[in-house]
Amino acid sequence: MKVIHLPVIIANNSVVLSKYLNRIGVDSKTISYFRTWLNYEADISIDLDKLNGDQRQEKLANFVDDFMKHEAKKYDIFHFHFLGTLASGSSFGGWNAFPERGPAWDLEALKRMGKKIVFYCVGSEIRNNSKIIYNQLKFLLPELDIPAPPLNRLEQYQKIWLLTKYADALVCGDSETQPHLPFSKMILHPIDLEPLDSRQKDNPGLEKISLLHAPSNNLYKGTDIIHPVMEKIKSEYTDRVEIRLIQNVAHDKALELYRGHGPAIDQINMSFGLFALEAMAFGRPVICSVRPGTFSPDDPKASAPIWSVLTMQELETALREYIDGRRDYDPESMRTYVREHHGGEALARQWKDLYQSLLDGERQYFYISQKWYEEFDRVIRGQVVDQAGYYHLASECQMAQGLYDNFEMSAKALAALNMAGQRERAGQIKAQLDAAVYDSKFRRHYDRAVNIWQNSGSSI
Repeated sequence: MKVIHLPVIIANNSVVLSKYLNRIGVDSKTISYFRTWLNYEADISIDLDKLNGDQRQEKLANFVDDFMKHEAKKYDIFHFHFLGTLASGSSFGGWNAFPERGPAWDLEALKRMGKKIVFYCVGSEIRNNSKIIYNQLKFLLPELDIPAPPLNRLEQYQKIWLLTKYADALVCGDSETQPHLPFSKMILHPIDLEPLDSRQKDNPGLEKISLLHAPSNNLYKGTDIIHPVMEKIKSEYTDRVEIRLIQNVAHDKALELYRGHGPAIDQINMSFGLFALEAMAFGRPVICSVRPGTFSPDDPKASAPIWSVLTMQELETALREYIDGRRDYDPESMRTYVREHHGGEALARQWKDLYQSLLDGERQYFYISQKWYEEFDRVIRGQVVDQAGYYHLASECQMAQGLYDNFEMSAKALAALNMAGQRERAGQIKAQLDAAVYDSKFRRHYDRAVNIWQNSGSSI
């Protein structure tokens, strides 16, 4: 059995899986288009980060063309990560080889060769990131009664529907993300414990308590909310506490900084990821914001030994209780959870079993998201996707990923900030938009946002 993981490395998933698949007899290799600041090492690294414009497109097109002609035939399983394909994707600035060949032409070619295709989805590539802002607003202002967002953005619905034509299996890293796909299996995120175990043996046990936070994306992890709380605690406990805010650091170096003792704050949204697992493996208590019902009862994450906080006050209290010695935790239970449910070798075996069942032509059984189909039905009938849950998404304004166009995403951000009473932030966005706010198209979108909010029953 020969497997190729491609085209990007997210949270070290493909590297860890490939390492342990090889140990259990699967011939597995990895391709990565981007190294990023984490500097994960693939078997084949294209290093597109170093190139711009025509240089990037030329190198990409040459690689994809050569791979499809000479290398693709060697593999049985094509394991795509983060909902990107070899020819096109949106991660790290995006790529598109041979756009004239149409969408997903590489997947179609692979299916003609008889190859099996698996997509592993872990978060924001399938999740409408309005869900992140929804959880952050609830964290800041628990009394707010705001409508839930749609499962996907418009372009996500379209992309997911396109790729399901070619996918033999869609797999999610936990049950929180499963409703965001039409059908899926669940295999948890893997972690390589070996480099952590070696560092743990030499843990210096520093005297100071370190408040640890290592966001891969400040907006998505809620760093602007978390960091002021850390600063407040630091000012109260002075020399007893230090803050370790780890950003833009290669993964190997980051692991060195995880050593010591004190709480690790992962995110204040709805789940937890690789950083939380690594911190638990080091024996640090992990703080996240996991609301009831986020994970299904059969998902091991539902019973993970983390500290869940749902408000700013609960976050402050958890940190104070740890520092004052009033909150118990068991490092061994955390290490056991990580080893039993996320260990690389155990999960590699689950993947190997899935690959083999696909190659054997066995019937597959998936979780079906009825809500996804209900929303997608509105899409294909031309109805407004976001009518039932329309509200501000700051990242849409920053990342140009709105449901329709730049005018709308900017207008909805500004409208929601004004209605939420966040006048200072609204003023900052308005200043950045400059003359656009006087455009008639912008005003129509703004008025529509306000109208939907007022008719949604929201108390904001």
